[in-house]
Amino acid sequence: MALTPAQRTALEAVTTATLTTVLLKKGVRFCYIAGSNPIVQGDRRRIVGPAFTLRFTPTREDLATVDSWSSPRSTRAAIEEMPPGCVAVADAMGSKAAGIFGDILCARMAKKGVAGLVTDGVVRDGAGVIGTGLPVYCQGYVAPASVAALNFVGWQETIGCGGVTVVPGDIIVADADGAVVIPQWKPRWNRNAWKPGSWKKWARACHCRGFTRPMPRPRRGMRRLGRVDPYAATSSSSSPRPIRLRARPLMPCSPSAWISASSRPCVTQTSCAPVSVQVASSSSQSA
Repeated sequence: MALTPAQRTALEAVTTATLTTVLLKKGVRFCYIAGSNPIVQGDRRRIVGPAFTLRFTPTREDLATVDSWSSPRSTRAAIEEMPPGCVAVADAMGSKAAGIFGDILCARMAKKGVAGLVTDGVVRDGAGVIGTGLPVYCQGYVAPASVAALNFVGWQETIGCGGVTVVPGDIIVADADGAVVIPQWKPRWNRNAWKPGSWKKWARACHCRGFTRPMPRPRRGMRRLGRVDPYAATSSSSSPRPIRLRARPLMPCSPSAWISASSRPCVTQTSCAPVSVQVASSSSQSA
């Protein structure tokens, strides 16, 4: 998901606490990466960028070796694939037994223009990592290298970091409170959620369309049926074009709805001139 300069500037002005509340209203409950604390306490920098994911698994002696650092599938190879402005998100399964990156790799990331590093694990060479100037959000720093407890398996895959699913390209926003994931897809509004003034807006829209009184609000599960609007003004010209409206529910929810539905006047869409009806008498019928 590419960020425009305007979107990046707007997100840089919003705190992660506000973003979690907004995403909760949109229906996204799990967006905060647990354990993603700034490595420097009190660091008030805010980073924004698309996620570049990295995945670690539990270590295995025949896979997690020192020689694996120079293999084609290694953390070094993944860093070379990182585009400028991205946020590296590493799934370390919350392990504190080994640091995923040290000062050398963090310095390379800073040199490439990576916006920051977010992980639910830890890093190593704490003083050196802080000296690189790269914003890092983790659970702290330890001495052991990653191969002591973790095995790097790949990058740009769907991962789980801090209890949140992260897809490559998701927008990451991190500040002093931690890191938040903004999904690429557009969250849907809750149709059943009540919004102040929504009924007034609906009534105003119905009035602008020519209805004499507001039509019932569309409900979930209704089918669109092509039927003539009973409240449209009649015209002496040719039969107007039918307006597609949402059908009423087959079973109204309350008896009052039945009464209001049955008492509605039946008005046709076409205009008919009065026609005199002559009723034949019984004598004429016998003749």
